[in-house]
Amino acid sequence: MNTTLKSAIAMTTLMIATAPAMAYFQGFEDPAFAPGDPNDWNNFTGTITRATSGTAGITSATGVAHATVSADSSGPFTRLGGYSSTFGPGFTASLDVYLDTSWVNGQGFDYSVAVNNQAGDHLRDFIWHVGVDSGSLLVNASNNTDFAFNAFKLNNENGGNNYTVASTGWYTFEQVFYDNAGALAVDFNLLDNLGNTLYSITRSTPTDLIASVVGGNRYGWMTYNNIDGLAVDNTSLSANGTVIPTPAAFGAGLIGLSLVALRRRSA
Repeated sequence: MNTTLKSAIAMTTLMIATAPAMAYFQGFEDPAFAPGDPNDWNNFTGTITRATSGTAGITSATGVAHATVSADSSGPFTRLGGYSSTFGPGFTASLDVYLDTSWVNGQGFDYSVAVNNQAGDHLRDFIWHVGVDSGSLLVNASNNTDFAFNAFKLNNENGGNNYTVASTGWYTFEQVFYDNAGALAVDFNLLDNLGNTLYSITRSTPTDLIASVVGGNRYGWMTYNNIDGLAVDNTSLSANGTVIPTPAAFGAGLIGLSLVALRRRSA
């Protein structure tokens, strides 16, 4: 075993032993995956189903499987490993989604990651808006959902600073929750399949004080989706500054370690 690999394994073992409980990964690699685990994906009013790579012509983002989400006005959700009332060093959540430029006007979805307050109750949603308007596949973000397609949000949130998706493929929707001079700030980062940042905006509310108000993560939730069979992969959450193990990334039945560097970007 070479020195680099030994060092990587030692570092990973240390991080697993010392990292906060805030660590979660679901890559849908396990053939036995099914919704219903209290701290993992649940169907709610929509459904999420494991799909093998190549289903409907879509190769999984990584590994041999991903998942598909049914069209519904209030879709599946995950508790991202369990709700938390502790902010700690902050946290990063991400989800890979397959975007298709052949979608037509009015098609899209909203995906929210929410934060709790220090009592463990819901505080605020941070929502990605994705959809086609006037022939363009747009991405934007806000703190509210209509549980339905909203062209105004796609075009006008954040002063009209949105992103137009030009190519079909996998994209990573990342939300980084961190302390910005005492208040919660959240960077919305859209990444391509090589990890390049395509779009980034920051949302912050001055009254969301880290010291006295803000807790830890709540859910990741498809608050609406009208694309039946929307493909998703690699749901993750980890405390900022740590790495998380992803043993399923090497295939069913193999116990391996993969370092997933969770990116911290400032405003």
